[in-house]
Amino acid sequence: MARPTAAMPDGEMVTAERTRGEAKQYSRSKLAVGLLKLLASLVFLLVFLLSGASSRLDALVSPLTDNYYLQLSGYLLAFMAIYWVVLLGLDFYSGVVLEHRYGLSNQTTVRWFLRDALQWLLSTLLAIGAFGLV
Repeated sequence: MARPTAAMPDGEMVTAERTRGEAKQYSRSKLAVGLLKLLASLVFLLVFLLSGASSRLDALVSPLTDNYYLQLSGYLLAFMAIYWVVLLGLDFYSGVVLEHRYGLSNQTTVRWFLRDALQWLLSTLLAIGAFGLV
């Protein structure tokens, strides 16, 4: 019985077994990076709280205005910027390196970075709005 094959854009023939194997490997890689990102987030939050960095950030933002909501917004903006920078390497690996390695993306690094920055901005604005409502 002949094994099913498919032609790739570059002319290379790929078997179904190879495709399944690569899909499993890709899935495992994404899961590993996701778990590492979760662990890194937890460690970052613990260090940020226990080291006094949160208090120092509050001390930097509070004197800028007497309005509590603006202080909260400034704190959240700064906190989320720090958090984004800390996890940027894992996000880059997951969103660019793995995607290109498995041929799932042709997006340039600059386009990815712009998309990720826009995603950060939207998340930050939504968080500020949500905390303002609470």
